[in-house]
Amino acid sequence: MAYLFTSLGSTTDANVTFVGFTDNTVAGIYDVQVVGGVPQLSPAGAGTFVDAVDNGAFFTGAAGTDAEGLSFSMASLVDASYGTITLSLGVIPQLKQHLSILLDSSQQGPLTSELDSLTKSIDDLNDTLLRMDDRLELFEKKIRQEFINLEIILGRLNAQRNAFQQALQNLSSFFDRQN
Repeated sequence: MAYLFTSLGSTTDANVTFVGFTDNTVAGIYDVQVVGGVPQLSPAGAGTFVDAVDNGAFFTGAAGTDAEGLSFSMASLVDASYGTITLSLGVIPQLKQHLSILLDSSQQGPLTSELDSLTKSIDDLNDTLLRMDDRLELFEKKIRQEFINLEIILGRLNAQRNAFQQALQNLSSFFDRQN
């Protein structure tokens, strides 16, 4: 149960002591050697050693490597092979590391890409809505003007109707007086 929450680091040589790691460190086994008084790390069996960074009291795996942030101390800096350092991450630290990658916008994880895609879609929809709103305003303005024009025409037609009715009444009265 403890492996769910804790991470373990161990070494196979008494001259090497595991100190710690960062979120950037990849769990695994690393070969340790010293060349020219400088400790070097390589993923186990790969044979591609990279100088560790001297931080005064301890050494750290170089940036950009799987061992980035892997901290260890050395009792001896005599040129030789010094066995391995093994880093095992518990389930919770592994989950944290994976979520960090998924959510980190600087690493363009899948969730970040999906959020960017959705944000772009929302922006596009907002632009479409603004254009449609502008078109709707123009349509409303046009319809209002047409309604005003119809009101004017209806007013004129009513005036003509009244004039014709008056003329018909006058004609009807004229013929009624003549009979």
